[in-house]
Amino acid sequence: MKTKSLFAAAITGLCTSVTFAQVGPELLLKPMPEPIRFDGRVSATYFFDAGTNIDGPSGVDAQLARYFGAGRVRLMPGNRADPRFGFSVNTLTVDTTNDILPESFTDAQIGIGTGIAEYEGWVAGLTFGLGFAGANEFGESSGYYGTSTLLLGRQLDKHTSLGIALDYNGSRSFMPDVPLPGIVWTRQIPERQLEVSLGFPFAYGRWRPTEKLLLEVNFSIPDFVGARVAYDIVEGVGLFGSLSRRTEAWRAEGFGEENDRILFEQTMAEFGARFSIHDRFTVLVAGGYAFGQEFSVGFDSRNTDALIQIDDGPFVRIEGQFAF
Repeated sequence: MKTKSLFAAAITGLCTSVTFAQVGPELLLKPMPEPIRFDGRVSATYFFDAGTNIDGPSGVDAQLARYFGAGRVRLMPGNRADPRFGFSVNTLTVDTTNDILPESFTDAQIGIGTGIAEYEGWVAGLTFGLGFAGANEFGESSGYYGTSTLLLGRQLDKHTSLGIALDYNGSRSFMPDVPLPGIVWTRQIPERQLEVSLGFPFAYGRWRPTEKLLLEVNFSIPDFVGARVAYDIVEGVGLFGSLSRRTEAWRAEGFGEENDRILFEQTMAEFGARFSIHDRFTVLVAGGYAFGQEFSVGFDSRNTDALIQIDDGPFVRIEGQFAF
């Protein structure tokens, strides 16, 4: 008989589905079914030339590109604690004739997570991580940060669970210096193909009204809000559309006060196609429109000063997802 992870069913509702990271609570909460030992994804997004606005029209072109890779490894298959290692690298490059911004911003993380205890129906898990969020590929000594999450969960009944978290993330765009509590209540309604997680700062909804149609919404306040619609045309081929808003933050010398960071906000509307070449390998090809793009300076999102606005414009993206 297979040994179940401490987190196999108890608190998976805490995890959102389309956020960047793979090294925080996602290590334990994002489903990783047997016999998968490794899963990951890589993507590249190219934003077409756009103008910038610095206290009025400047006529300066800007070229953005994003490169992302992440993965998780199951370290001790079959172990009840189910320890896992994760990593992610997210790089935003900026090509512009204006020298205000650095040429690139990188957020790279590594982490480990494991179940640690089980008592009278409650389960506990812990994650630790180290990351760098700064300009020009590890060029800022102040860009290194730590992460840690304590997770508690309980299966209330066959279809209902409760999750509690205390999360510290030194790169978060909101209060990065303070551990933030979270709580979420999750309910599955199998007969309606519906799963709802209500809480803060995490919330998630997943509904399959028909066999081929899937609707998802998720929140990870304040860094990500998104909604997604997917439709399966035939086996292995589908279409999808999404709308998302994200905020990122990096250390960079020479901007504002000593502890200030550069923050970037961006909204993306996307439409694309999914091709499952194998049940463990999928390719996504998409295009869309990016808007509400702004670089600002401040310690966190509560109080920032505008730096540069990027004009709205189209983008294309390709992504590969794989599991072994």
